Amino acid sequence: MFNLDFPKSTEINYLTKFSGWYISTNHRDVKLSLYLNDKPYTSLLHGGYRPDVAAAFPKQKYASHSGFWGELLLPENFQPNTDIKIEIFADRKEKKLLFHNQFKLIGNTSNLPQREKKFNLEELLICPECGKKAAPCNVENCPVWIRGNTPHILCSEDLPFIKLTETETTHPYSEGILSVLNKIGENGIVLDFGAGNTQAEYLKPNICYLDVHQYQYTDVVCSTLKLPFLDNCFDGIISHAVFEHLPNPFTTAKELYRILKPGGLIFIDTAFLQPLHADPSHYFNMTVHGLRQILSDFEEINSGIFPHHYPSYSMMMLIQTIWPYIQQKEWQERLEDWHAFLIQEGDNLDMELGQKGREILAAGVFFEGIKLYNGQKIFTSKRLKNKFQRPDFLIIGAQKCGTNSLYNYLVQHPLVAPSLEHEIHYFDLNFDKELNWYQSKFPERESEIITGESSPYYLSHPLVAQRIFEIYPQIKLIVLLRNPAERTISHYYHEVRLGHESLSLPEAIAAEKNRLTGEIEKMIETRTYYSFNHQHYTYRARGKYIEQLQNWMRFFPKEQLLILLSEDLFTAPLETMNKVHNFLELPAYYSEKYLKYNSGKYSSPTDDIYQQLVEYFQPHNQQLAKYLGVDLNW
Repeated sequence: MFNLDFPKSTEINYLTKFSGWYISTNHRDVKLSLYLNDKPYTSLLHGGYRPDVAAAFPKQKYASHSGFWGELLLPENFQPNTDIKIEIFADRKEKKLLFHNQFKLIGNTSNLPQREKKFNLEELLICPECGKKAAPCNVENCPVWIRGNTPHILCSEDLPFIKLTETETTHPYSEGILSVLNKIGENGIVLDFGAGNTQAEYLKPNICYLDVHQYQYTDVVCSTLKLPFLDNCFDGIISHAVFEHLPNPFTTAKELYRILKPGGLIFIDTAFLQPLHADPSHYFNMTVHGLRQILSDFEEINSGIFPHHYPSYSMMMLIQTIWPYIQQKEWQERLEDWHAFLIQEGDNLDMELGQKGREILAAGVFFEGIKLYNGQKIFTSKRLKNKFQRPDFLIIGAQKCGTNSLYNYLVQHPLVAPSLEHEIHYFDLNFDKELNWYQSKFPERESEIITGESSPYYLSHPLVAQRIFEIYPQIKLIVLLRNPAERTISHYYHEVRLGHESLSLPEAIAAEKNRLTGEIEKMIETRTYYSFNHQHYTYRARGKYIEQLQNWMRFFPKEQLLILLSEDLFTAPLETMNKVHNFLELPAYYSEKYLKYNSGKYSSPTDDIYQQLVEYFQPHNQQLAKYLGVDLNW
């Protein structure tokens, strides 16, 4: 028995909701598929509560949960007034036809919302089966679908499921997740595993949002056990109310370990005493001991329960879940009274239970951990939480020269521990904070382990060299320099992507002098003055490396600076990293995972603009070559 409630007419838009009900003779694992012009296109979620259908068909065993719904997002290349054939099947293997009709396409294409991102998704994604760049491919068991601009990387039996018009949003991040995000910092790339429908005001440009459904701001849809990401590509992983919905949580934990960088943080919040909530399915509730076992590859920082896990919430969820199934008025009133009492007095109940009682009856549990270095337990939770440390080295710039890649290559070494927050920017943007704030960003480690950070604005900021020297006069400094003409162009497109630049490249270069007039003077005279223009519009100024290096060498001897060329890093990474290891007095270490991080894609400028930049930088490059005693070939 089948009925389509919506759409009610034979006209559809580029984004159309399909919903209705279907009473199956066998309710288990009902899968509905929508076919577009004879081809499988999207799935419809079955099992929604339909009391109206149950009342109409009281003798049908599965009528109460016969509801289905889903959305059809048509490709933009479909023309208005096109006739479209729609079919709905139950069970893709047997293809039991439930519905078919012709529809006419009306309206305009759907303008899907966009957001700022600090990562390039194409550089992170791989096909889980073949290991190559993720794209629609013919590898068995790994179809990759595209809906809008969102890739769907799915098991062979799955089809994309769209929820673009969903109005119910995911809860804001919990205190535990916010704490981890603060440790990672705004420049660390984080995976929100099972993000759900994130509200626009809570979106963060450094977070990649993954789910099994496509919501408005979903970056990747995935249902495969093997995750579609490169090894060691995320600085952090967060997940809230997801692990109870995983059919193979141990396998998923292994995958999360694989894609997290060494030293990266993970935070998992999942269900314990919660009722069945199949969205899309519910497999395992977990004690904190069980969650620790599942995540045993990670070194534990903290685990337990937060106030939003307290028993009063668990009891309220149980009452809310059974409410719709209670028909007897006396029980309805009693449950309503209990629920109202818990809202009013639940906090007192939670306190009366004590710590142990709250843990025994908790609605959920959490785990925070860190990825180990080659299996070595370098860190402990006590050290991470309570001790302040100091850096042994700093990568000070230059911006858009590959500093992110250099830092990620360096922390692959088993004797190098990364800072707990990426690109801390203490000495340039956060110098109003206490020194303890800065030193808390580094883990305590054994005597043979070193740590440091990379903040590429340090090199060009006029005050940073002196600030660092006054606090860490013996610190080792690493500088990475790139052909300044290419750096200028990359810097410009970086600011365009961030939304800071609206001028064309020639206009931005021409405007640089006026934008910077008086800025350095203000920064020096008023030590707390922040110059937006100096941070973002120093396109050519940052390429005059000789001036910046001379400022640093007013304070630090040459022996404390290692100056490298970006071209050498990417054409001969092993030899370049050997120089870095020797400079930091580390034993030799070899890695095959030398990938480019945080690289931007942009169209090449005209030859005239490029040649103008080459000529502009030529005298500065000559001075630099003489100063360093090298042939730059720029």
